[in-house]
Amino acid sequence: MDKTSFDQGGQLCWARDWLATESPIAQVPVASLTRGDSLRLQGESKAQAALMVDAVDVPPIVVHQPTMRVIDGWRRVTAATVRHQDTIAVRFFNGTSQEAFVLAVTANITHGLPLSPKDRKAAAARILSMYPEWSDRTIASTAGLSNHTVAVIRQKCSAGQIAQLNRRLGRDGKTYPLTSNAGRQAAAELIRADQGTSVREVARQAGVSVGTVHNVRARLAHGVDPAVQKARAVSLPFSLARGQALFQRLRKNPSVSFNDKGRAMLDVLSRSLHVAQEAHDATRAAPEHCRDTVAEFATVVSDVWSRIAQDLRTQARTVQLATTFNDKAL
Repeated sequence: MDKTSFDQGGQLCWARDWLATESPIAQVPVASLTRGDSLRLQGESKAQAALMVDAVDVPPIVVHQPTMRVIDGWRRVTAATVRHQDTIAVRFFNGTSQEAFVLAVTANITHGLPLSPKDRKAAAARILSMYPEWSDRTIASTAGLSNHTVAVIRQKCSAGQIAQLNRRLGRDGKTYPLTSNAGRQAAAELIRADQGTSVREVARQAGVSVGTVHNVRARLAHGVDPAVQKARAVSLPFSLARGQALFQRLRKNPSVSFNDKGRAMLDVLSRSLHVAQEAHDATRAAPEHCRDTVAEFATVVSDVWSRIAQDLRTQARTVQLATTFNDKAL
């Protein structure tokens, strides 16, 4: 059975779906089967293979039909040979050799004798060489590892072994740019090329969210770089302390604290500092799949404050120039 029939919603969980779904079982000659790639660096466990000889009601093995190589169940084939069986129950898989390897890895981490950590790391490295566009999370889910472990494996492999791509394929089957700025620049180019292109179409082609496209379009309309500039390497506690010092300076200014509008402004600024600290603490617990959206929200809020700062500086310069002009006139 072809894996594409189980590729529901474009998700990369087809291997687990395939293994969990019932499919036709055929009886094939044991002699017609060949051994597939071993996933175990130390070789197959002889003790485990011996236990299979007396096992009953064992599940059918999985075989790559184009090559008749065993994807999952070689110990069952060995046991059948010892028992002098002529045939064995088989489920056929008709995907590519690379897909067959992914299916073998998935099968060995979901049932039977688990793969060792070294075996899983070796499998992840091979999947990386076959599918360099897959995200670390996708490969981690397939090989039974953490995202961090896969990221380390990717870094250790040379560029000659693994292609360094600008995009990654997520578990949802969609491709995403490695950096948000790469997607933003792609969206900006599409918008500049054709202002009539819909937001959703730009998002699809650039591999970014609809919200990001709206943000990029707004930035372009105001002549602002669509890329999100990296913040200076200043710690949040230092920034908050600096903000608190500036707030105290304003609070001690009689022209601010002795009128209603000034006190209202101080109240807003005070709450803003408090919210900034709360936001820092709260967003650290944001789920991984939401962090890009939260970061985009923070960027939007930052843009608002940046525009306020720009307007205030413009007003201050205008007053300064007017004062200078009046002084010279006198």
